[in-house]
Amino acid sequence: MYNKLNIRKTHVLLHILLSLPVLIFLAVDYFHKKNNHIIGSFQNILVI
Repeated sequence: MYNKLNIRKTHVLLHILLSLPVLIFLAVDYFHKKNNHIIGSFQNILVI
């Protein structure tokens, strides 16, 4: 019983570890686009 639970835990941990780089990449990509958009609108305000 305990062993099965332990295996499941490590399996979940492996899944999280494998999906972390993808999540980080997506988050960085998203924030990069968002920041570029914000910087763009600031520049528009400065130009006006």
